[in-house]
Amino acid sequence: MTTGSNRLAGVSAVAIAAALALTGCVASDAQTGVAPSTSAGSTPTPGSPGASTSAGEGSPAPTAAQDDDTTVSGDALSQAQTAAAQAAVDTVAIFARKDLPYDAWWQLLAPHLTEQAQQAYQYTDPANVPIHAVTGNPAPLEETWTNNGRISVPTDAGVYEVRLFRVDTASGWLVWDIVPPDRQNNG
Repeated sequence: MTTGSNRLAGVSAVAIAAALALTGCVASDAQTGVAPSTSAGSTPTPGSPGASTSAGEGSPAPTAAQDDDTTVSGDALSQAQTAAAQAAVDTVAIFARKDLPYDAWWQLLAPHLTEQAQQAYQYTDPANVPIHAVTGNPAPLEETWTNNGRISVPTDAGVYEVRLFRVDTASGWLVWDIVPPDRQNNG
């Protein structure tokens, strides 16, 4: 590995670490209906009242080794954005299914999430999710890269930011975070 490659890898690792640190510093808001995350010493059981409804503190971004900032354009960009938007809407619609018992809800949701997001969301009580329905059309929040995307999804509880990842262009999009309005970086 060359010195330039080492420097680039170090910068990527620092950027991801900074993003993770910022994500974990935001407290949940009682108005959103998001339960506070549990303390490090306790582990809630699935569906327990202390279970978090947001993965922000426990769902790290894809690692630098997986991350490819190569931008796509033209038809490839349009196809990537369309596929990412559909994956985002599908995931949020399942996330909002308060009518399901935990086991059925988790069986539907888990396949839409990255492994890290599955670990973070596995203790979410669907009854605590503030969303009831998707209420509008999704929209890309930025240019969609080859492997990463951010899509806004309007819901009855505000506009959620859905962060997605895919291993390569042949793979489907998976969600690594569902960000409520109060946790979004608005500027």
